[in-house]
Amino acid sequence: MIEEKRLEQIKGISHIEKTIHTNKDSFHVSRMPPKKLEIFRKLASEDFCNDYGMTISFLLDYYFIYTDLLERVNSIEKRILKIESKDEEKPKGKKMLNGKRIGGKE
Repeated sequence: MIEEKRLEQIKGISHIEKTIHTNKDSFHVSRMPPKKLEIFRKLASEDFCNDYGMTISFLLDYYFIYTDLLERVNSIEKRILKIESKDEEKPKGKKMLNGKRIGGKE
């Protein structure tokens, strides 16, 4: 009786293992534009031997690099705008000892 229960448990475990193995080999994509799905499949086929998992990993790596670079570009743009606005605020010309400016904004 105990051995029968163990055999049933073992059969259940092997069934789960088969299901997990089958699910590892499948990939389901829904709600993706057909043209982008075609591009994705072409990338996976040409560069990753149809390994969709590695293709997604590759795309995520480049997504993180892209977002990091975008943040840096935005930061640099803000600094440039700040510097340019300071240059515009500075009066040009020379200041005389009595406080008047010659040759620039007053």
